[in-house]
Amino acid sequence: IVNHSQARYFPDTVVTKKVGISFRVLGMMTSMVNAKDSKGKNVGLGLCLKSRSQGAIVPDYCKVVVRGENTFYEYTAVALQVLQQYKLKFPWVFDAVAKEGKKDYYGNDFFPSLPPEEADKMLYSVSRWLKQLPLARRPMVKQEAKVAPEEAIRALQQAIIPTGSKSPMSAKPVHLENISPMNVLTPPD
Repeated sequence: IVNHSQARYFPDTVVTKKVGISFRVLGMMTSMVNAKDSKGKNVGLGLCLKSRSQGAIVPDYCKVVVRGENTFYEYTAVALQVLQQYKLKFPWVFDAVAKEGKKDYYGNDFFPSLPPEEADKMLYSVSRWLKQLPLARRPMVKQEAKVAPEEAIRALQQAIIPTGSKSPMSAKPVHLENISPMNVLTPPD
């Protein structure tokens, strides 16, 4: 089941073309982009799919590919769709990041003519939208970790506990090879 449930990944070149952004903007938006509100509080605007410094990724959204001495990231169709929705819903975030790559942004970087309180509202609307995405509940894991795709976990659960069965004790036994128990446990909500 696990071997037949591999997600399709797209190289960064395909993702940049489909979303209409540069490699630098893709790299920033899929990692951490911070903005400070008018009171100096951090507001996360990045998707946090990867962290090069921690060597971590969010499985089912991103993976690391090494070609020779170069390291690249590839993204699933779900990650691509989220990026497209994000750019469509909040193009001003992408515009500001494209204009200037910074570690920290401020409300006036995005909205120089708005009062600080209005800029804060805009920043927090992005933060709320990001937090409601399913990927926001997914933890990062070390990029070397072997993690079964979510689709495979669901298929295993269906095979182990058939639909309509009230008791896990009535489930058919399933033989797994080379699978860590952590790969088949239900992810936390």
